[in-house]
Amino acid sequence: MSDLQKDLKTKKPIYGLSNTLKKIKTGKAAIVYMSSSCPDKKDILKYSKLFNINVVELKENNIELGILCKRPHSVSILCFEK
Repeated sequence: MSDLQKDLKTKKPIYGLSNTLKKIKTGKAAIVYMSSSCPDKKDILKYSKLFNINVVELKENNIELGILCKRPHSVSILCFEK
C-alpha cells in the first residue's frame, strides 16, 4: 500500500474503468491499481498483459480505495501514466 500512497503524492492519478482501459490499450499506463471489488477484472488483466503493464490487485474494496485516495466516492480502479 505504501507504493500507492507514494504514487498518489507524486503523480496525477487517472480514475475510472473506461479511462484506465483507454490508457492501457494505448500503452500509456505505467501501473494500474485495482480494488478487490473491481468489475471487468478479466478485461483489465487481459489488456495489461498484452501491453506488459503492471497491475496491482489490492485487498481493499472500492469504498476503502476511495477513502485511501481521499475521494468523496468509491474508486474501483486507477492508473498512473508513464
